[in-house]
Amino acid sequence: MTIIYVGIAWLVGLAVGALTAGPLWSWLAIGLGALLMALLFRRHPEPRRWLVLLAFFCLGAARYESAAPTIDPDHVAYYNDAGEVIVTGTVIEEPAVRDQRVQLRLEAQSIVTAEGVRPVEGLVLLTTGRYPIQPYGTRLQLQGELSAPADHPQYDIRDRLAREGIFSEMAWSDLEVLGQDDGGPFYKAIYAIKDKARAVIMSQLPEPHAALLTGILLGDDSGLPSKLAEQFRITGMTHIIAISGFNIAILAAILLAISRPFAGPRWSAWVAIIGVIIYTILVGAEPAVVRAAVMAAIFIFAGKVMGRPTFAPAGLMSAVIVMTLAEPTIIWSIGFQLSVAATLGLMLYVGPWQQWTEARAQRFVSPAKASTLARFLADIAIATLAAMLLTLPLIIFHFER
Repeated sequence: MTIIYVGIAWLVGLAVGALTAGPLWSWLAIGLGALLMALLFRRHPEPRRWLVLLAFFCLGAARYESAAPTIDPDHVAYYNDAGEVIVTGTVIEEPAVRDQRVQLRLEAQSIVTAEGVRPVEGLVLLTTGRYPIQPYGTRLQLQGELSAPADHPQYDIRDRLAREGIFSEMAWSDLEVLGQDDGGPFYKAIYAIKDKARAVIMSQLPEPHAALLTGILLGDDSGLPSKLAEQFRITGMTHIIAISGFNIAILAAILLAISRPFAGPRWSAWVAIIGVIIYTILVGAEPAVVRAAVMAAIFIFAGKVMGRPTFAPAGLMSAVIVMTLAEPTIIWSIGFQLSVAATLGLMLYVGPWQQWTEARAQRFVSPAKASTLARFLADIAIATLAAMLLTLPLIIFHFER
């Protein structure tokens, strides 16, 4: 349970760090001081516990403060709305293909303004025409005007992109390809596998079935017709085409099963963990996928390598801490919030509700039949209701539907 209390203190600290403008050094000084005091109070568990919570609260606030970017002349966002510029950068992710456009994420390397050439850093979201598609690793030169990302009243696009480190966009610019070998070989191999899998699915199934399966297996729903995608949203069934813990659990189970006969229990665990990491990268590493992958890695490592059972809520909190440590602003991500809430709902309510259903069913049928009925209802209704109990308030708040 300690990790849960520590995680709550950490998350509250992150939120306070986001809402206040306290200097980074003050949060660090208090946090590290509290940790030092906790070491001195080893024989006094109660004050030591409060000191540890204070330390993680302050360190959480400090971590959020440290994540805030410095927009200066060395950052590409400094030149938003500064007129026409020339930006050189490299495509660092798989292109996001839409019906009539493609979005690319570029890591800026230099910029040419009226004052001359200057090296810069930061990301640029580039919108281009549908063809040709510029793959990962392509080095481009863009000529146009930088601006802050356009906002959307319902989907807080600007805030979401800011959480991902994108503060500039350029649309329909003059574009010149300078090279296509700037990407890393690992990611090139991953994206090649994904392209091959996508091609196999499209060759075996008609549309929109191929697009649906591509979304379910590969996390790419760009080929789904807009009308069908809207129907999924209206009926609350978008989770079917979203990569989540269900996909990760199936993959981990398969990898454990096929590797155990020749690798043994411990090494098969590492095979499963590595496979889950590769699959997470393959499907785009969205917050829900990363959450599921981190939890799977924790459960596999604890159970198969260390031989220790894991308390599920502690595993969830560990995943949350790891993710927010790596990217503090993810706490504002709608996908992250929904994923954590749904998982927590499953952990807290499915077991008790299933037991309650089984106990009531035993009044009318035998214990064996009551157990079967309860498991059946857990699959088709109880799990859904448990997830909805905690996600519904978030859905109403964010989407007003």
